[in-house]
Amino acid sequence: MTFLFTDIEGSTALLQRVGEDVYARALAEHHALIRSALVAHDGAELNMMGDGFFAAWRRCWASRW
Repeated sequence: MTFLFTDIEGSTALLQRVGEDVYARALAEHHALIRSALVAHDGAELNMMGDGFFAAWRRCWASRW
């Protein structure tokens, strides 16, 4: 299996800098992008918390190349 953990580094500072509305739109776009990539590459979203994702693939990416 291949696992993926993501996190937006400095997200709290970014939220404070750009404000709630802008951050919420950026976060929604980020989530859509990650989910789209997971679907396109047969990944599975296992969990999500805040701005982080935990995803997995049944096969190792290296075996696909």
